Formats: sequence, structure tokens, C-alpha cells
Amino acid sequence: MKDLHSHILYGIDDGSKTLDESIAILRQAYDNGVTDIVLTPHYIKNSKYNATNQEKRKILRELKKELVNNNININLYLGNEVYITDESISLRKEISTINNSRYILIELPLNIKYTLVEEVISKLKDKKLIPVIAHPERYIAYYKDYNFFNKLIKMGCLLQGNVGSIYGRYGKKSKKMIIELLKRDMICCFGSDIHHSSDNIYSKNIYESLFKIVRSKRKVDILLNRNVELILNDKDVIRSEEMNESSMLDLENNVGVSRARVTRKIRRLCYFGSKRLFDIICSLIGLIIISPIFILIGILIRLEDGKAPIFKQERIGKNGKVFKLYKFRSMVPYADDILKEMLKDPKVKKEYKKNMKLANDPRITKVGNILRKTSLDELPQLINVLKGDMSLIGNRPYLPREKEDMGEYYQDIIKSKPGITGYWQVKGRSNITFKDRLKLESFYSNNMNLKMDIKIFFLTFYVVLFGKGAE
Repeated sequence: MKDLHSHILYGIDDGSKTLDESIAILRQAYDNGVTDIVLTPHYIKNSKYNATNQEKRKILRELKKELVNNNININLYLGNEVYITDESISLRKEISTINNSRYILIELPLNIKYTLVEEVISKLKDKKLIPVIAHPERYIAYYKDYNFFNKLIKMGCLLQGNVGSIYGRYGKKSKKMIIELLKRDMICCFGSDIHHSSDNIYSKNIYESLFKIVRSKRKVDILLNRNVELILNDKDVIRSEEMNESSMLDLENNVGVSRARVTRKIRRLCYFGSKRLFDIICSLIGLIIISPIFILIGILIRLEDGKAPIFKQERIGKNGKVFKLYKFRSMVPYADDILKEMLKDPKVKKEYKKNMKLANDPRITKVGNILRKTSLDELPQLINVLKGDMSLIGNRPYLPREKEDMGEYYQDIIKSKPGITGYWQVKGRSNITFKDRLKLESFYSNNMNLKMDIKIFFLTFYVVLFGKGAE
């Protein structure tokens, strides 16, 4: 699920009060499969709920830092839940749209009708903004007033439902209202509106509950994921007409679609099963055969500087799970600290930002230079393959700090286990830019199959033997 509405930025509204509570909520979300959350603290003019963008960004930085420390891999974005008044909307600089897009989350008064709604919506449209009306099912003043919400939709607004409403969290009326709005295809997307860790909203099986109402897996995916993703990327959402066309197509071709899905599922299971079996056999045989080389390399590294030969580092695995990766150490001790100092040089920083590597990295040891050119530094990753953290063939195991730089490619890349070798390695290795590497790996994740893996496996030997693109 991608959550469009939450109150997790601690200490600035009626949501989370402390950093620890925010982390507890995010842990809950992560454990239940949430990948993206928009942080939307209340903005109410002339109240205590009017934190500046600077204050919000400061708390967001602290929160992201703690996410890394706690191994919680969730993308966080800024926004506001803006209480609608003609004055508050005019204060554009103090209000955060959703991830700096043209979409803005709007809250109406819960118990009274605000007579200037249409006037304010028109002002927002004049500013090229698209209002997303938060939890329409909760406005008692507009209970069952479907004409009112239809009018807002025709004016260009989107309606965002609360997940908790489906479970009756806000009472029977809200539950009936959200179900009816869904049946009328008026809801565009969902948010949790979570305030506290005790809410336990993420622990519910929202996918199953929503499917019982809309009866279309594709529509469920659009409501819980796709439309939020489009909003975050400032793109046009999928409207009800498109959802219904796809749903009807699914219904008309139900038997054929089901058979095709079963066939695809069987093929995928066979592919991943054979891939895992191949990984286990090859890693076991490899570890036994090359054990003398392991010992020799370990001795050479120890002789050079007296430090441990094996280097452990956190990397991002399948579905964003962080694991410990093993490599032969090819750099001097405390290489990360040295890099921080080096990046103070603008030229070095520019080169590193482009490739996430340095062409002539002074941190690499003499033995490490040989290991890198021959890719022998990767050999201990056979242990990761045997453990199941990695595969022989897959995408590069990225560092947690690189997640933000991966941007739109992140979700594609974490679909599969990272590998010792992969598509980008045989396409150029160190000779291609970071962004081009991401494109290649995104392509692999969306098209991986047995034939491609076999081709990559044999091309790897050519690349290593002739040192193509190695650094």
C-alpha cells in the first residue's frame, strides 16, 4: 500500500507526539507491506497547527535518519492536510502540496457545511492545483449528499477515502458512506489518516476487504497503489471510467484471464524454484573448490595492513529487506569516513554523484586493486547466495543510502534478489553511469527469465577474463 494521508511528523499537530512513536508507526507500516507514506500534518490558519515548511523538513530529516538506523525501508514525502478556508488557501508559501506536485490535500469541516467550498476550489484551479478531498465519508454535514461530491469531482477534485472507514473505525455511517462511494466509483485513492501507534490501521487486511467491495484486483491496486504513485509523480490519475473499462474486460474474459494467470504463476514458480536450486548447488560447489583461494586472498589482505580480510556491509535486498553482504576488503579501514572528507571537494563530489564511484579512488589498497579488476573481491558473496539473501544473477546490491538516488527505479529493482553478477555488469560494469545502470537493472527486474540468466552467466566469464569495464 502507498499511504496518501498520515500524521506521523511528530510534535506539530494532533498526531504522533515523539520520534519514538513515529518510528513505532513506521515499523508497523513496514511490517505490513506499506512502501510509501505522505506525511500530511494539519494546516489550520490562526491555530497551533501551522508549522512552516522549514520546521517540517527538519523533522523529516530526523525521521529519515532514524529509519535507516532502524532498517525501515519506506519512502516518505511531505504534504499538508489543509483545513479549507479562503484565507488559508491563499497562504501558498506556508502550505506543502503533496510531494511538491499540483495535488493538495484538503479537509472540510466535519459537522457543518462550508458555504464557500466551490469558490475556494475555483481559486485552487486558478493556481493550477488539484484538490484531493480527504475522507469524504466522514463529513456528517454531507452524509449521503452524493450530488455535492459529484459536483466537486466534475470541478476536477479527487476523493481520498480512509482505510479505517472500511472497518467501521469512524462509526457505521462512515462505513456505509465509503462503501457507497466506492460502488459509485467516486473514490480515487486511500490513506490511513493514522495519528498514533495504537491505531493499528496497517495491521488490517485492506486488500481483501476492498476486493469484497469493488470485485476487481486491478481496481484495488489502482486505489491502494497506482493512483497514489501517479499523484506523487505529478501525473494524471486513473479515473473511474478507465477503472471500469478494465473491470468489465476482466469480467468478460474471466475464464481466459484466470487460466493465463495460473499459467504465468506456474511458470514463475518453476523459474524461481530452478533459480534457487541452481544458486544452492553452484554456491556450495564454488565454496568448496575455491576454499584454497579464499585462504590465500585472506592472508594477502592481512599481510598488507594487518586488518580483517572480510568486509561486512548493509545492503538492500529483495522487497527492500536489508541484509549483511560479505566481500573481501579492497579498501583501507574506515573508508566511509575518508569518503565523507573527500566529498567536501566539489569536483570529487560531482564525479561521485554521477557514477557513485571514483575513477582513481585512493582508498583502494594494492591487493584490493587486483581483486576488483578480477572481481575476486565478490567471492565471499557465495555465502550470501547460500543463505538466500542473494542470487548468482540479479541486480546490484545497493547501499541503503543510495535508495533516495534510485528514485523511480527503486520499486522495480527490489522485485528480485540482488546478484553477484547481473545485466548491468555484462553491459559495461564501471563504464556506465549510475542512472544508466538503474535503467538496465529495472529492465532486468521486469523481464528476467531463464534464457536471460543463462546468457548473463556465460557473458560474465568473458567480462571477467578480459577485464571489460572493471575498476
